[in-house]
Amino acid sequence: MYNKQGRDQSMDPIPKEDSNIFRILDLPDSMIEEIISSLPIKEAVRTSVLSRGLKDLWKNIPNIELIEEPEGRQQFKAFIDALLTLHNLSSLRNLTLSFQVGEDANQVNEWLSRFINPKIKEVVLNLGRVEQQILFPKHMFQSETLTKLELGMQNIIEFPSPIRIPNLKILILKEVIILNGPSTREFFSSFQSLEELTLIDCEWLNFIDVVGIICRSLKKLVIREWGNGNDDDDDENINGQNAPRCNIVIFGGNQLRSFSYDGNYINDYFLSLHTTSSAMDASVKVHQVGNNWGAGYLVSRLLNSFVNVEKLSITSFAIQALSRMSFSPDLHIPLFRNLVELNVEGSSIDLSSEALLVILRNSPYLKALNFDMTLKICNFMAYDEEIYAIFALLSVSWVLETFYISINHNHDFESPTGEDMLQGILAQIVQFPRAPNSQLEYE
Repeated sequence: MYNKQGRDQSMDPIPKEDSNIFRILDLPDSMIEEIISSLPIKEAVRTSVLSRGLKDLWKNIPNIELIEEPEGRQQFKAFIDALLTLHNLSSLRNLTLSFQVGEDANQVNEWLSRFINPKIKEVVLNLGRVEQQILFPKHMFQSETLTKLELGMQNIIEFPSPIRIPNLKILILKEVIILNGPSTREFFSSFQSLEELTLIDCEWLNFIDVVGIICRSLKKLVIREWGNGNDDDDDENINGQNAPRCNIVIFGGNQLRSFSYDGNYINDYFLSLHTTSSAMDASVKVHQVGNNWGAGYLVSRLLNSFVNVEKLSITSFAIQALSRMSFSPDLHIPLFRNLVELNVEGSSIDLSSEALLVILRNSPYLKALNFDMTLKICNFMAYDEEIYAIFALLSVSWVLETFYISINHNHDFESPTGEDMLQGILAQIVQFPRAPNSQLEYE
């Protein structure tokens, strides 16, 4: 007996006469395939044993996610080999593969050549322990359908030529080694529709000139580069400071809405935008490793790219690096007419920092100032300006739990008169308005 979709129901586990019982096989093939596609690939394959009518439906699912488990490597490889034999690979649209390659580079290359068909839409590859060259099908870089590409591997990536991926919208590169050459320059100048670009701990090798990345439609840009924190002699300039290894210019339009930099100033980035970006959210998290005080130039350039930003997050070291540039004519902190929220992260910050004060003065519509750190006043000498600063901070810090005041013991607080004066000032500070659960400590 066959149902209206033509499937044989003679082997169905539920009798036909139980008409009040919901039968998944009564659904259209397209809906059943969608349900099966939402399952992990191994579960999707297992549906074939439930009914003869489900035997072959899993073979057309468009999404395959393959993630190696800590145990069972040989079974994982055998499962992929069987999948390549049984699945209708021409129907595959989204592929995710996470695998520790080791000595199996040739086998992985074979997998990629068969899984990645000319009509693939999304490819996510996270490959560890890459000891030999990984080869990608040429049609992956000459695709009209590819919209997302994520490559994560500690190895050199070689781009074939010619390159044409006009509909690529999301590009994520993680820990890849990008080698200078014509095909690399062609790749980074081929983005016609790219909206999201993420570069995580990438190494730019043998670049002696500027790297140009052209993406006029870019809306989101994420850069993270932590490096290993070592100070190599080859990376130092004549002043003994770390010199960036590569100059990377990102050519964008005026659509950028989100930007994030998190790193140790390993490479030098410059944003070249058609017009001033109207980014809504920007994060500039530069961290100190070695003598990278030249990071102030990077921070200054990035801030000037986002004068219309509404929310800005910045590290205390980035502000410190800016302050060290106060003598330089190249330092320019823009006027932030749209900034309403400023977040400062780090272990500590000098509230009298020139760069911080300029940022605050240049943010006329700022509504929220958040310090993600312990607040501590050092070398307190009970001057009127210090007391007023404490009053101002306590009056706006409604989530503050603990506030430390470190007294300058070289000041005249040791005498009976000085001790009485100090106790009076502290009693006054205790009465300042502040968060109900906060506490004041001094030393």
